[in-house]
Parts: sequence; structure tokens; C-alpha cells
Amino acid sequence: VSASHRSREKTAIGAAAAEQVASGEQLYLDSGTTVLKLAEALSYRLHSGGLKDLVVLTNSLVLVDVLARWCKVLLLGGEVRTQRRDVCGPMAEYSVRRFHVSRAFFGADAVSLRGGFLTTDERTARLNELAIESAGWTCVIADSAKFGRESFVRYAGLQDVDLVITDAGMPEATLAAFQAAGASIQVVPLPARHES
Repeated sequence: VSASHRSREKTAIGAAAAEQVASGEQLYLDSGTTVLKLAEALSYRLHSGGLKDLVVLTNSLVLVDVLARWCKVLLLGGEVRTQRRDVCGPMAEYSVRRFHVSRAFFGADAVSLRGGFLTTDERTARLNELAIESAGWTCVIADSAKFGRESFVRYAGLQDVDLVITDAGMPEATLAAFQAAGASIQVVPLPARHES
């Protein structure tokens, strides 16, 4: 998945997710392009002094570059996947079980009324399931194009996470259907496009 796809939406969602975080928290951040936008927003808040004393636990190799300069980052061990720029597998699963985080943030490849939150591969799904168990509060950040789609493997039901943050591109009827199914959804307005 290209990082530039739906970049405006993902940036807005990431910024809104970063606003959920307070100084002194321990976070789990999943790998993925929308979570990367969250990490960039957190690094800005840390750098500018609006946030301090964060600890971030992650399986993403990319997030280390973004955040390690500004806060403590713990990278899970495990099998390195160069394509996804993350780690996974039994070692990562063992590691994530040992931590308790105040908040955990996840991306999703699809969000389905029937299936809940889904991803394309089973090892990511398993790691997400375990991170959800070890978190005090959980949030899925996904752009509106992911809703009403299916993917290979489920990692959580719609009611298993505390908050879903998406962009204003979602049709009202779709939003209403997901809320009726038990999802707590925050819709982020999109910034105006800059004319060049």
C-alpha cells in the first residue's frame, strides 16, 4: 500500500488520534501508513513541547526513525518483514504479552459490519489481538475508504475497541450503520486543499 494514497485523509486522522494522547502515557503503535501519520503528529507534539515522557512500544521499523529522537521507543523482537517494514511472529507475540500500555492504536485494511476490523495477514492480526488484550484503551484509525470492505483475517469486533477515528468522506448511511452495530466513531473533517 503506498504511503501517498489518501495522504490528506490519513494526515488528518493521525493528527486527531495524536490529540487523544497525554504526557506520561505508554502507547502501542501498530505498523501501517495511517499509524505512521499518527507517529509523525506525536513527534511534532513531542518536539514542540506539547507532550512529554511518552513510551512507545511498536512492531514498526519505520516508527523508530520517526519517534526515537523524541521519546523512549521499544521495538518488539521477531521476524523482520522488509516489504512491510515491521516485525512479527512468535517472538513479537511473546514480547507484546509482557507489557501493559495505556493506549493502543491500530490501522485496518478493511472495516466490515459483519467482520469488524480486518487485515491482510494472520501474523499481524494475532499481534493486534494480543496488543488489544494488554491495552487500557484501544483505537482503530482508518480512512473512510476502508469501511464496508472485507479482508482476509479479523483481529477485533466493532465493539472490541474504544474508538474508531476516520475522515469525513464516509457516507452518512454507512456511518449510521456502523454506529448502530456498536462502533464508537469520531469523524475528522478534512483540511481544505491548498491551491497551487
